[in-house]
Amino acid sequence: MSARLGCLGLAGLLAWTSCSDEETPAPAPASSELGVRYCSPNAKNSTGRSALLTATGEADSAAESLELTADFLPKGEWAIFVWSTESASYESPGTFGLSCVHPETQRLPFGGSGAVSTGGGSARFTVDLTQDFSIPVLPGDSWYFQCWYQDSGMQGFSDALEIAFR
Repeated sequence: MSARLGCLGLAGLLAWTSCSDEETPAPAPASSELGVRYCSPNAKNSTGRSALLTATGEADSAAESLELTADFLPKGEWAIFVWSTESASYESPGTFGLSCVHPETQRLPFGGSGAVSTGGGSARFTVDLTQDFSIPVLPGDSWYFQCWYQDSGMQGFSDALEIAFR
């Protein structure tokens, strides 16, 4: 699948479930966070903050548990996680903030629809490194992740993470 972030379209997003109204406190930094943060902070959204992407779990290419979390998202809006094998930094038409993964991105899971932000403004996705990608994750690979989300009719981006797999 080869597509620009701004051209992925909204097909399938309208069928997502609605979000809850429960509040979620701001996350505390975890000592087990993975990756190197870049494009940070990205543009502020309607919450008055920049969306923040974190990853926890294993950076082992054979692992089945890598959790991506985007915090400080607008409440009740959609969010999807995208990845690429290359980083970038460019403005995508019709969005605010920078897209920080290469334009030839893919959604998580491969061929899937993604996640929604909760009423508290967070979205989570647990990645199975052995199945959720269209190409295998190999030891020594560095991959790039970012959250792409809706904000009051516009689209924005979290900061990004580079994760080196072993």
